[in-house]
Amino acid sequence: MLSDKGFKSCLTKKILEGVLQESKPFLSEVSPFIHYVDGVKKAHQRDAITTSLNFFYALALVKTHQQEKVLEAKALINKLCCFQIVDEGSVQGAYPLFLHQFPFSYSKSANLDILLVQALLLKHYEAIFKKEEKVALKKSIQNQLTYFNELFKEERLDSLLVLKLYYCLSILKGFFEPNLEDLFLEIEKKINDLELSLELLEEEALGELLIFALIEEKNLEDHPLLFQKIYKKINALWDPNLLCFTGPATRRSFQGNRGVESLFSLVMSLLSEKENLRSELLFPLAALLKAVALFPPAFKALANFDRMKKINLNSHSWGSFSSLHLPEVALSYQEFPEKQRYKEKTFYPLKLDYIADNENSLMGNLAIQSEFVLRELVVKDKTLTFQVLVDESIGDVDPHLPVFSLYFSKQKESSILISGARATCFTLNDDIILKSKTQLFKVCFHCKHESNKFLGHVKLGNRKGQKEGEELALREAHDWHLYLRSLGLKPGVEITVTIEL
Repeated sequence: MLSDKGFKSCLTKKILEGVLQESKPFLSEVSPFIHYVDGVKKAHQRDAITTSLNFFYALALVKTHQQEKVLEAKALINKLCCFQIVDEGSVQGAYPLFLHQFPFSYSKSANLDILLVQALLLKHYEAIFKKEEKVALKKSIQNQLTYFNELFKEERLDSLLVLKLYYCLSILKGFFEPNLEDLFLEIEKKINDLELSLELLEEEALGELLIFALIEEKNLEDHPLLFQKIYKKINALWDPNLLCFTGPATRRSFQGNRGVESLFSLVMSLLSEKENLRSELLFPLAALLKAVALFPPAFKALANFDRMKKINLNSHSWGSFSSLHLPEVALSYQEFPEKQRYKEKTFYPLKLDYIADNENSLMGNLAIQSEFVLRELVVKDKTLTFQVLVDESIGDVDPHLPVFSLYFSKQKESSILISGARATCFTLNDDIILKSKTQLFKVCFHCKHESNKFLGHVKLGNRKGQKEGEELALREAHDWHLYLRSLGLKPGVEITVTIEL
């Protein structure tokens, strides 16, 4: 069995090899750049050159410690540094999101990614640079620091960006004294005043934050208190058996009937010593290129938790969140007081991930979207019960359109039965069986006042929030879509939904 150090060394090497291998198809034949945009198919990449991604690629080349690749990385870095904006007022010091948009279209988050790479190069690999190259690198970093100093003082950085900036500065301490020390102390004080928010517990934010926090090895107590709070919640947000995110599904995109692979799932898989380096995990390339650091052993304890324990995260400002972990099913449930959140295409107030096929390690999921607020989730004896509260806006809803939708992964051997038979319509109190190769869910809708009528339908389709957009629906259906439409529902009515696992 490999030692901890040996495991991390082999894993880092495997990640680097995977990154460089997957990068080859996107390398330009006439320039040193990678042409890749997250979410865009290879045939449509054309000439887009993502600045931060190319910095990440350069870092991966440097980390191979191979002379030819290090020289390639240096040439790439020198070219990229030429695209820093130096005379555009408030954005002076920033890099464009795409090279062809220079000197416009900058991104604060992407610039922090670039600053992270530059900080790592300066701290750990300055020996590879000639004197004039190191001066140019330090000047580029100084320009970025000036840019972010202004943004910070003007309070134009959200909590995630402040944390990312903090970790960049912690790497650069000792290189830009004394001005950097003053900024670092101000940011540290700001972080200590920040509250834990929903935005910091979302999948994309968590992935970025973990990479910035873990890129340099340190003990948990040496991290800001806010990160320690987030860290202590992670066991509610990840299922180490299903290898899936079980946190708030507020911005959840899908590729077909599967959730889009995320940086968070990659990092947590690695921390759990489950490599999970499937090809699709190599996209977006930026994610893996950030994940080339060694991971501290202390964080492996994240995967060891009571799988039957239900954990609630509550806040008056963003509702409540619950997760529940069972041997083959993981639940995430989110309540919001604001109805507007429910209308977002990528918001799924309730999501169940499950193992659909053990032999092929195939995952499936059941996801819910609603025009109305969900509340009062109760879990008892593997039965979920919650309420859908119909409000006064029911009068404005087109009777032909869904007021409540349930999506169930359409996979080999999956099927739906209504009261024991195949059907395309259902109504109150009908037993609806959702069946995959390994799982069976029983769904039923109830309403105390049966004068409030609705009709349910079953069809093939695609859930909202598809990564490939609406064009997908014209080519292939990846989901069973169960939905309700109103035939006379009145404001104030509560529809009770039960799901037996």
